Amino acid sequence: MYKHFSIIACLLLFFASTALSADWQVDLANTFSAGFDNLPESDVRLMMPADDVIENIAKKISSAEDLLSEISKRDYQQPESRGELQSFTMTGIDGVERPWVLYTPETYRSDRATPLIVALHGGVSRAEVSDDPEGWAKNSGWLTLAQDNGWFAMFPFGQAGATWWDDVGMTNIRRQMQLVKHHFNIDDDRVYMAGFSDGASSGFLHAMVKPDDYAAVIALCGHMGVGSLSGELPTYAPNMANTPIYVVTTSEDGLYPTEGMRPGIDMAISAGADIFIASFTALTGSILLIRSCH
Repeated sequence: MYKHFSIIACLLLFFASTALSADWQVDLANTFSAGFDNLPESDVRLMMPADDVIENIAKKISSAEDLLSEISKRDYQQPESRGELQSFTMTGIDGVERPWVLYTPETYRSDRATPLIVALHGGVSRAEVSDDPEGWAKNSGWLTLAQDNGWFAMFPFGQAGATWWDDVGMTNIRRQMQLVKHHFNIDDDRVYMAGFSDGASSGFLHAMVKPDDYAAVIALCGHMGVGSLSGELPTYAPNMANTPIYVVTTSEDGLYPTEGMRPGIDMAISAGADIFIASFTALTGSILLIRSCH
């Protein structure tokens, strides 16, 4: 996967075998930068160029090899802040500004591709977004996992109207991830999604509808069908064959107890899904197991 896959895909579809223009590299760089240069205060609506812009650039490129060669030359700057959380905002396709938080590992080097974990919180249908996103991220077990392994950790924040399974929320997640990839050298083959409750339910959903985005998913106490039903999205269990999922359930879960979740998970496994399931009485043991497995 590449840093700006949607733009690249369009270019590969549109480019024609015409004379190579001397300035297409500049046009390409400007297109990639549009909407992505402002990390602290980004706007989703500025992040996708118009079709005619992509087509005009594509007409100047002589071959797909030239395009991919140019993209592979990208250099990243070493950030001033490492080993700490930073709070940013993103304006969604609905025009509403919402927070998100990023952890940059202390060991990060701009010349070395580094894994990223995308951590989704529960209770995403609440009316108000979190009033302390950085505090939530600071106390998250996913931050500990990232710190222990030298990974980036990205914490989107949603609410009613921007859930993990509607257009606004799903676009925010994807654009935040692309924004991180624009500014930092992220290993595309080691991008993970993790979540609890609604966040876990979203992990199942993304593994079924966006299986190319993530190398694996960790789902703690979620439901495979929530995103499909609430978001009215068709889902395909066989797609989880391409994205391994570590599932944790507990018998004491008031919403999604092990005995209720197991039949659906077994069905998905029979359809080819790559799922490892661990069941516990309470959640504490599962958190310890997640940490010990990494």
